[in-house]
Amino acid sequence: MQIDRSMANSNIDVVVQEKNAVTPVASRIPEDSIKLLHELENVRSLSSIIIGSTRTPGLPYVFLFGISSQAPYLSVTNWLGTGLIEGSMLRPGKKEVMIGRSAARRLKKETGDTLELGSKELFTISGVYWLGQGVLDGGVVIDIEGSQGLLKRQGYVNLALIEGKTKQKPPL
Repeated sequence: MQIDRSMANSNIDVVVQEKNAVTPVASRIPEDSIKLLHELENVRSLSSIIIGSTRTPGLPYVFLFGISSQAPYLSVTNWLGTGLIEGSMLRPGKKEVMIGRSAARRLKKETGDTLELGSKELFTISGVYWLGQGVLDGGVVIDIEGSQGLLKRQGYVNLALIEGKTKQKPPL
């Protein structure tokens, strides 16, 4: 899967998905469980992701990636920040999104434009990213609360991304 390849190029050491979930989209992890994972001794950072699709005018659907943190040292931000080609990272709670280059081109959108998602909610595009992965580059990144609202998944996430405090070098 394309998301797997992208995460392999990041600082993420462990990806947690709900037991028996066939895909990340089918996974539902309660936020209380995420808080417990964050308290583990060797966790440097933990970020959550929600993955789903929603409506937007001009496309039958768009993939939505809700991310939990914008702190510069956290896994998801590092992963996305490397692909930012225009504008800036979104600011949580500000009704902002980042849009993948493929989606921006199809929708004829750029930084500063508004984007309608779901049931006519308007968001300002803070930046455009390109990661070289079709599914990701055709999507929209939003803060976790915004994605939970649009996808009606309050209290749940799909994945937990963990970066450990220590890195072990593979044996030679």
